[in-house]
Amino acid sequence: MDQLALRVSLVEDHPVLSGLLQEFIATLPRVRSCTVARSAENALLEIEGNVPDLMFIDLSLPGMNGIELIRELHTRYPDLLCAILSGHRSKSYARRAMAAGAKGYVLKGEPLEIESAMRVMLAGDCYVTPSMTEDG
Repeated sequence: MDQLALRVSLVEDHPVLSGLLQEFIATLPRVRSCTVARSAENALLEIEGNVPDLMFIDLSLPGMNGIELIRELHTRYPDLLCAILSGHRSKSYARRAMAAGAKGYVLKGEPLEIESAMRVMLAGDCYVTPSMTEDG
């Protein structure tokens, strides 16, 4: 994989947030392109034959949710690096995502961590936003 030509896909149903995140991700130094799908089902159709290097997936999607999508992607494309983007701070969500095959869990309120998550995941490790909270 060319270190300066990462293809990133974002799965986010909120139009304003997806636009902002796409714009931000596209400016990161190693990113060549960033596409957006508005649902899990659309994401599965759009990546056939053109699998990205990384995917950032909203946890709460209409229809199939982010964890279900990651489980499906992990089955179809076991080498695809996927991370959840979520507003849920509970580590139980991160554990569920990792069990489904995610390699990262990034809080939506921490966009600067997207680059950190990418770097860690590309190095072969898992990334979870440090400010996550333990479950009560």
